[in-house]
Amino acid sequence: MSLRVRAAQLYTDNHTAELFRLASERWPRVDAELEEGLDELCRFAFIRARDSDLVIDTEVYYARAIVAAVIRGARDTAACLIMRQFFTAMEHCRRGNGGGDGYEKARGILDEMRRLVSEEDPAWASLVARLYYDKTAVVYLLEATGGSGGKPRPGAEATLTMARKYLEYARPYGSGKLRDRLKIDGQLALVGYLLGSYNLEQQEEVQREALRNTNTVLNEAREARLTDVVGWAEANRDVMTLGEYIGWIPYEVL
Repeated sequence: MSLRVRAAQLYTDNHTAELFRLASERWPRVDAELEEGLDELCRFAFIRARDSDLVIDTEVYYARAIVAAVIRGARDTAACLIMRQFFTAMEHCRRGNGGGDGYEKARGILDEMRRLVSEEDPAWASLVARLYYDKTAVVYLLEATGGSGGKPRPGAEATLTMARKYLEYARPYGSGKLRDRLKIDGQLALVGYLLGSYNLEQQEEVQREALRNTNTVLNEAREARLTDVVGWAEANRDVMTLGEYIGWIPYEVL
C-alpha cells in the first residue's frame, strides 16, 4: 500500500493518533529526500491537528505539506491546501469583514485550484473537483443568506440557484464516498428548501420534499455513524419541520 493511500485511509477512518505517528516517523532530516505521498500525509495530519486544536502542530504539518508538495510537484495537494485561505476568507465574510465583494473574492480563491489542476488531469476527478464545486456552492449559499442560518435575502434567488447548480456539478464527484454524497444531498435539500421561500404557491410542497430528503440523509448518516452529518441534518430537519428559515446549518465545517 502506498503512503498516499495509507494516509487517506487513516484520515477517512479517523485513526488520528496513527496518522500523527506515521507523519512524524516518515518526515526525514533536512538533507534527506522526501518520499512520494508525504505531501498528502502531512496535509491530512494538518487537517486533524486543526480539528483537534493542536495549534503548533497545525502549523508544522501545514508547512511540511507545502514543502513536500513543492518538492514532489504535487499540484493536487497544493490545490487542496488553498482551502485554508478559502476558509479564512469565508470566516471574515461571515463576520461582516469581507467588504462588498468578499464572497466573490472567496470564490476567486477556489478558482486558483483550477490553475493548479486542470480538468484533463486525473487528479481533478479523483480529488479536486468535488472540493471545488462543493465549496463554490457553499459560498453562494451563504452569500444568499447573509452568511448565517437565516431566511434568504430579497432578490437572492439567482444566487441560491447558482448554489444548486454547483452542487449538481459536485454530485458525480462525491458519489464514491458516503460522507461526501450525504453532504451534497443534504445541501441540495437545504438549498431547495430555501428556494421555496420565493415560490409561495408551491412552498408547502417544496418544504415537504426537502424534509423528506433531509430525513433520508439523516437516517443514512446515523446508520454510518457520521456524527457531523447527523448534527447538520438534525438541525435542518428541525427547522424544516417547523416550516421556518432560522437556525439551519450548512453541511460544512466552517
